[in-house]
Amino acid sequence: PNNFNILQGHSKATMLLICNNAAQGILSSFFFKYA
Repeated sequence: PNNFNILQGHSKATMLLICNNAAQGILSSFFFKYA
């Protein structure tokens, strides 16, 4: 159960990182398009 908990936390952190990355990519794409 402990290992699963660590894996779940890591997965959540990874998803957060990916979402943050995607959001930044979209933002800079908008800036380049409209600047």
